[in-house]
Amino acid sequence: MSVPRLRKDQLGPLTKLSQGGQGTVWNAPNIRVNHVWPAVFKEYHGHVRPQLNVTALEAMVAFLGTLPEADGKWIAERTAWPAAVVTDAAEEVCGFVMREVPPELRMAIGNGAHRPVKLQGVEFLLTADASNLLHSTGPAFTDRQRVGFLLDLAHTLARLHTLGVVVGDLSPKNLLFRQGAQPACFFIDCDAMRVHGRSVLPQAETSNWRVPPGEARATTGSDSYKFALLAIRLLARAQDGTDSTALAAVSGQLSELARRGLLPLPFQRPSPAEWIGPLLQASQTASTVIPMADPHIWTTGTSAPAANNSCLVLVLAMSTLITGGLVGALLPWL
Repeated sequence: MSVPRLRKDQLGPLTKLSQGGQGTVWNAPNIRVNHVWPAVFKEYHGHVRPQLNVTALEAMVAFLGTLPEADGKWIAERTAWPAAVVTDAAEEVCGFVMREVPPELRMAIGNGAHRPVKLQGVEFLLTADASNLLHSTGPAFTDRQRVGFLLDLAHTLARLHTLGVVVGDLSPKNLLFRQGAQPACFFIDCDAMRVHGRSVLPQAETSNWRVPPGEARATTGSDSYKFALLAIRLLARAQDGTDSTALAAVSGQLSELARRGLLPLPFQRPSPAEWIGPLLQASQTASTVIPMADPHIWTTGTSAPAANNSCLVLVLAMSTLITGGLVGALLPWL
């Protein structure tokens, strides 16, 4: 399957949206993904491009079109998958385009008439609910919603693994959540994932979300380790910690899975698929109580978690429509 390619000058007047360690994110006003979605453009910094595996990026762009229809559509809806490579004036690959993050994955933070809008990153769930309520730094998820989110994430990771995709840098920085009675996950920064053993850039890890020293990065075992970390911290409402007993009040089975998930050898850890049954059970019994904020407890204030600046507005594209014509159809069923 051919790889969709766009010239940077075809994207339209670029407006800077964010900047991170790998590159800058711009809107791409001339582009529509899947005929309807606004698009954005991630342009890699000059010092990053020598490390860029262009062949791996092109393979990632083409990947969805190689999958069965149901799998391709599923990834398209759940991840921030690269849609087309972008070249500069010298015809060198300088980045890629993808769909803009949809409005339902954003939330207003703080108080007042001009509240900043942030992506609904999981980092906002890793603080005490009372603190979130009092300082308006995020939603107050109940235990049942948290378990439901973990259930959806376990399903997502298990299915990605069967398709040959490993998240690698699994952390609150690249994971969004949908609110509601049935919370769901959504991945951004997908160019950091490893597909069939190939990476676009050297694998990196988020501070405080690293595998044990000496362990290989971006494997199914590392995903299992970080899933256990997230389960512990999500139920403990904490940015760090490795005490699996944080899950004991919700489910003894989940507490034991988390303990095993942090074992030093990857083969000792339960896979995300092994979590699904116990999470499903816990989702029926976990508490639905929303903690009430006590203003006498919080005297110094709580800062909102730092926003992810590397790919703040990047999500998936499957086919790219330029004004006046269709450029490349990644998924033939669209």
